[in-house]
Amino acid sequence: MTSPGQNCQDDKASAEKSPPHRCIPGFGICPSQTITRSPRTIAHWPADTFTIGVQLVGHGFGSQDGRDLAVRPGNLVLYDMTRPLRLTFPGSFVRTTLIFPRATLLRRLGAAERFIGRSIDGTVGVGGMLSPLVRELPSRLDTIPASVRERLADNLLDLIATALLSDENAPLSTGMTLVRAKLWIETHLGEVLSAERIAGACQLSARHLNRLFEREGTSLMRYVWDRRLRRCHRDVTDPAMCRRPVGEIAFAAGFNDLSHFNRAYRARYGCAPRDARRASVAAR
Repeated sequence: MTSPGQNCQDDKASAEKSPPHRCIPGFGICPSQTITRSPRTIAHWPADTFTIGVQLVGHGFGSQDGRDLAVRPGNLVLYDMTRPLRLTFPGSFVRTTLIFPRATLLRRLGAAERFIGRSIDGTVGVGGMLSPLVRELPSRLDTIPASVRERLADNLLDLIATALLSDENAPLSTGMTLVRAKLWIETHLGEVLSAERIAGACQLSARHLNRLFEREGTSLMRYVWDRRLRRCHRDVTDPAMCRRPVGEIAFAAGFNDLSHFNRAYRARYGCAPRDARRASVAAR
């Protein structure tokens, strides 16, 4: 498969094709070829996107940002379409590629330079969960209701970010430490959380973690509170969840007192959760 704005070359011919207007997951069987995205191509077909590819059949190699890439079956590799790229597949191959706006992943990673070209093992850990999901998505996308796709995309991006951040041996900058802590919080919001538990999961002291959040003008537990409210607001105003009781949504996000939740919601959004739900349904 060819991602938008790439030039595929085999031994017989070379041709540049116009990129499609929409980017969706793709799947294809390809002959041996070299895929390049040169500075000239980037200028002609700018694409502020990342792609993550999972190899199904065949091997490949290449480079991006001065980093050598090894493409093996089952593994996933992140590419940045704003930067020059070269991939060579010496034999026939099958791969699935997901294309998504850079901003959606940068919100979860803070910065992506350290992850470009990194291979995620698709057989173990988080990568072992992510790889089959990416492989299966193209064949199942048409059966997924449009109302569910945005939530699925969010969950998939969270999983991609988790897989990239799960290399415990890599030293983290202060910014990346905070990003990892936020991602851990996001995936455990519905549980009983304390500063000590969060810090322990992130292998930090509660005092140090609080100092990191103070740099953003908040505290660790205020951040947790904010994320819980935002998740409840998302679910309360989601038409696909209109039959789910508001109380159940609040408890699933980690609140344990419905009256407390209602007061906090009204203070933040200026109305009761049920009123927000009715307004959202009426607007559809």
